[in-house]
Amino acid sequence: MDGTPKKERKRRTRRPKHKLVARAFRFALRPTDGQSTSMFAVIVTLHGLRNDLAVELSDERRANRLLREAGEDVSYMDRAALYKRVGVLTDETEALQGIHVHLRQNVAVRVVEGTRRWLDALREGRKGVRPPKPIDRKRYRSFTFPEYGNGCRIQNGRLFLSGVGWVRMIDHRRIVGTKKAVTVKFQHGQWWAIVTALVQVPDRWEEAAEGLEDAGADPGLKSLLADSHGRVFDPPKPLMDAQRELKRQQRVLARKFRAREAEHARLVEAAKATGTKAPSLRSLPYSNRLKAQIRVVAKHHTKAFNTRDHFQKKIAATCRNTVRRLACEDHPLTFMFRNRRQAKAAAERAIGDMKHALASSLGPQRFVLTPNSRPGIGGNSQTCMCGHHVPKDLKQREHRCEACGLTADRDHVSANIVQLIAFGTVSNTLRNCVPAGGQPVVRRGGIEGDAGESRSPGAGKPAPKRSRRSAETPTSSKAAPRVGNLPRKARPARIARPSTTDTALPLEPQGRSSLGKPARARRAAEGAGSPALEARSL
Repeated sequence: MDGTPKKERKRRTRRPKHKLVARAFRFALRPTDGQSTSMFAVIVTLHGLRNDLAVELSDERRANRLLREAGEDVSYMDRAALYKRVGVLTDETEALQGIHVHLRQNVAVRVVEGTRRWLDALREGRKGVRPPKPIDRKRYRSFTFPEYGNGCRIQNGRLFLSGVGWVRMIDHRRIVGTKKAVTVKFQHGQWWAIVTALVQVPDRWEEAAEGLEDAGADPGLKSLLADSHGRVFDPPKPLMDAQRELKRQQRVLARKFRAREAEHARLVEAAKATGTKAPSLRSLPYSNRLKAQIRVVAKHHTKAFNTRDHFQKKIAATCRNTVRRLACEDHPLTFMFRNRRQAKAAAERAIGDMKHALASSLGPQRFVLTPNSRPGIGGNSQTCMCGHHVPKDLKQREHRCEACGLTADRDHVSANIVQLIAFGTVSNTLRNCVPAGGQPVVRRGGIEGDAGESRSPGAGKPAPKRSRRSAETPTSSKAAPRVGNLPRKARPARIARPSTTDTALPLEPQGRSSLGKPARARRAAEGAGSPALEARSL
């Protein structure tokens, strides 16, 4: 030994091999009555804390506004300041002292995130976004442990929650990845546990989508989703189907609430006669019959939600198996809910949930959001592929361009415009209207170039009158094919399938899928020359 100090080896830092993606795993909880009461108590306490912080931030903004007008310096509470404020409120409130510290701090994080979204909307000029304000108790239904293992953990089919104990959990699937956070939520009459985990996802989406084509999609109210290749996804409307029975149950529920209000009025009159203080209507407990009727109405809404969510996931899986990349039109949805004529249809379609399902199924590399207008041209639904302005109202479902003679379903044209914006290409059905470079051109006349003739065969003749039933259920062989077991509604009209079959998009998923037949059965049908298969294809 020469006495020289030995050089220390540099400690190795472990880094993920692939990109980390956050995924959520939802499990149903089966708590006891005492555990359910404890979780409701936590939500009530955190709801009061959240409203207190929202009021303090609102008062701070109002005071800073006056200071700014007076020319003085202003300061705002950040996350660290809110943490300190939560600590002060905890010392003053006995109910907060029995709640885990991370749950209390997560309330401050939620308020800060809401304020940040409001400030971002102000900078971007978006309307309809407001800062956090006090909300009703029924709108606050969850609490979150931001660090897994600190106050919460899963072991042997049970979930440990600080202050509640071990709760039975229906762990029907394995959690893949590193668990990071746990959210406990009360929804649809039962408790749920949402576990957030980080998963390493290799960037090999091009290999999985090899041989498929890009597509554009246009979400709407007439049909939930229409793509640029002629497919129309129009799932059932569960809320509309249950509307008759739901109205009857809602009337029964309203009568029971009126009986509760009448009982409160009698208590008020009795209190005035005796000179005592009358209880508030909120403090009056629900009767057992009222609770039972609330559960009946909630079951109808839960069934509608589950049915809608089921079909949206099936549509997302179909797009994942048949499309290389999907571009979807991105537009705000709040204006639909403000319109009293569209609010119910918009709630039934749940376009935001459909986009979320597509983004979750396809991933960020394959799902692309595009603007709903082209700079210098106009909105996608009010313009043509050639760039000509074609104004239409919501009742007009057919697109007729006077410049290039294009006649097609308006949703189909909008989906191709979305594909043109995102990828610079269009589908085979409308490829003749746009050159290979993607630049719009103006083309007049028929296919052979005869002057004065339109591209569509019957464009110059008045359309024959059809009954409402025949318009809803067309029997023409040129109608769009049915997608799996979805209803045959809202099909694009007068769009022929491309003559080439080597680059055409498959109309059904390849391999086994919930929306298509197994690949082995299809190959057997093709070999036998099944007439049913020939009738289904265009």
